[in-house]
Amino acid sequence: MATQLWQQEFGAKWNVPQELQALVTRGVLTDQSWHNDACASFSANLPDGEVLWVWVDAEQLDDREYPEHERFVLETRQTADDLDGEQWFLTEDTAVVMRMINGAIDGKIGDCLQCGKWNCKCGGGRA
Repeated sequence: MATQLWQQEFGAKWNVPQELQALVTRGVLTDQSWHNDACASFSANLPDGEVLWVWVDAEQLDDREYPEHERFVLETRQTADDLDGEQWFLTEDTAVVMRMINGAIDGKIGDCLQCGKWNCKCGGGRA
């Protein structure tokens, strides 16, 4: 198997979960990892036209630039070039982040509990 971009940029210690790598292999996620970032990153176009951005930090806390942060962070962006995404989900749990990624891509997770919109500013929380 060819070395993925995240491995070239960050090395094997990042240990991106196989489930996430499978989404890259299937073309669901695009590996956006870049050596100037603190974490490996992946993106996917969402049904509503926004972009899901998935940040994956090193598996071990000692290898992280900010060990107090969660390993997985999900954010939405208006476009892939938008650098000001809205973080809406953070976790250390691979199974949980995979459910959230798959749900967001399928358009079933992420809507505001109060107003029903994906990327609202009302503060109603995410489904």
